[in-house]
Amino acid sequence: MSQGITEARLRLAYINQYRELALAILFALALSLRVLGSEVPTLVLVLLGLWALLAWAFVQVSAAALDEVRLNRLEFSYFACELSLITAVAHFGRAATWLALLFYVVTILYATMVLPRRSALWVTALAAANFTLLLAVD
Repeated sequence: MSQGITEARLRLAYINQYRELALAILFALALSLRVLGSEVPTLVLVLLGLWALLAWAFVQVSAAALDEVRLNRLEFSYFACELSLITAVAHFGRAATWLALLFYVVTILYATMVLPRRSALWVTALAAANFTLLLAVD
């Protein structure tokens, strides 16, 4: 899936703008629910903040990638971390299982758009393992 570093960066920038928007909305929603009296654990807010920080750091680091291979490695690492954060937010926030599944599916879709096939399959396997862990623990 070699497209050249310029095309890969454009594709990634397009995806990242939606990722950052979704994270901002999710954080604002969780914070609003907490202000309105719902039991949103502090740990969930911290995890959402870490997720946003991870996304921002990924954008900064990926902009410095010199070639597509390095960019793919960074993307894979980001997706692996993101899956762990999704699992932690779903578990500690006592979120509905279908909501966590939605985030797993979005991560898999993003991975299939930006990563080579083999790496995207690894992300899918990681998502399946995280979801299985979430079901087993909850």
